[in-house]
Amino acid sequence: MTIARIAVGLGLVAATLLGGTATANASAYPRVTAWHDVNARQGCAATTCPVDPLWSMKAGDSRPGICWRHGETITAYGITNDIWVVVSLEDGMSRNVSAVFLTGDKYANLPADVECGPEV
Repeated sequence: MTIARIAVGLGLVAATLLGGTATANASAYPRVTAWHDVNARQGCAATTCPVDPLWSMKAGDSRPGICWRHGETITAYGITNDIWVVVSLEDGMSRNVSAVFLTGDKYANLPADVECGPEV
């Protein structure tokens, strides 16, 4: 992960912890787009994690993609992938979505070097 991405990520975390919104900083991230409805998971990259009852991505929705991580392997519509993308939603918080349901390559067109660190 580049120093610039780390700095922006830390800014998102700081804004959230201080009660502000991090949405403005989220524009520094490339956008990922859902080709199919996908649940936004809280806390981890697996179907056992709670689904956020307020947020999901509908087909055609785009959100800032913060980074990607390996998680539970998902198979749907003939696609198998263990990549989950951390996205920033309107509330300024981040959630995990399976890259199976996002357009682009296996990383949803995020650069291969933006793998999430342990702080995300």
